Amino acid sequence: MHTGPGILTMWDCRPNIIGSQTQFMICLRKIVEFDGECVVFGQVVEGLGMIENIEKEVGRTDDVS
Repeated sequence: MHTGPGILTMWDCRPNIIGSQTQFMICLRKIVEFDGECVVFGQVVEGLGMIENIEKEVGRTDDVS
């Protein structure tokens, strides 16, 4: 179950094609839409704050250089 921040999950984005591609993700919130579609294989146990800080920076529009 994709119950909240830190869940490690994977998704086969081309399931009906030979040589399919798998994407790995770290959930930053509860995502019930992934249940039954993606496979949970773990949970972040340390460093989730760093991942959340990276996510905050992705959306910034000001010049940080």
